[in-house]
Amino acid sequence: MQMRVAASPAEGDAFSCTYRTRRADGTWLWVLGRGCVTSRDSEGRALRIVGMHTDISSLQHDRNVLEKKIRLDPLTGVYNRYHLDGLLQQVHKDRGPLSVLMADVNGLKMINDHLGHHTGDELLRTAAQQLLKHIRQEDCLARLGGDEFVMVLSCPGSVVRERLSSIRKALEAWNAAGGLPLELSFGLAGSDDGSVAPEVLLRQADARMMEEKNRVRAASHARIRAWLEARTGRKVPVDDPRL
Repeated sequence: MQMRVAASPAEGDAFSCTYRTRRADGTWLWVLGRGCVTSRDSEGRALRIVGMHTDISSLQHDRNVLEKKIRLDPLTGVYNRYHLDGLLQQVHKDRGPLSVLMADVNGLKMINDHLGHHTGDELLRTAAQQLLKHIRQEDCLARLGGDEFVMVLSCPGSVVRERLSSIRKALEAWNAAGGLPLELSFGLAGSDDGSVAPEVLLRQADARMMEEKNRVRAASHARIRAWLEARTGRKVPVDDPRL
């Protein structure tokens, strides 16, 4: 930016930019650079520029912390709906392979009602941790709120289906170990050529997730009910309205 302003008045006479430079100890120094051309030659090239540089490292750190808080779900530590909305707009522009995988935590209300919301929060954190094990750095896992999560993956549907199979096997192993019962319902939608809008994929994945949730509800809740009874020593009625 400075070079363009110095080369021609077409770019204006003033500039302001932020950049970083690495210190000798490996940390980053963030700098705000501002300047103004005070004189030019007959061809418009700058003869004199007056300006200043300001160390804004502490301000940048505060900004990064705030940005992180804005984009992350405070309970689970994964991304939130705000970040997801921005990401979906970006991937729609890229037009590459895209898959959306919805996940819903079954029986959360049962856990909340019988063991307390602190245990329900633990279950949500566990769900996030398990799902995080199956995404790459370039993928996104976000909590939509309540008991719903969504994974946005920039890869073909065949790859995502294999990954979903791995997730299901990992959940089976988790539940076999006897910890908090983690029962998830999934819905997958994808577009290998990027021709389908991300918002459409999100709706399709949500609809398919609800289909699976309704299909497995009885068996899933039966397993959770059995775990609760073994854990608490109290009978959970089959007609419990919380089911």
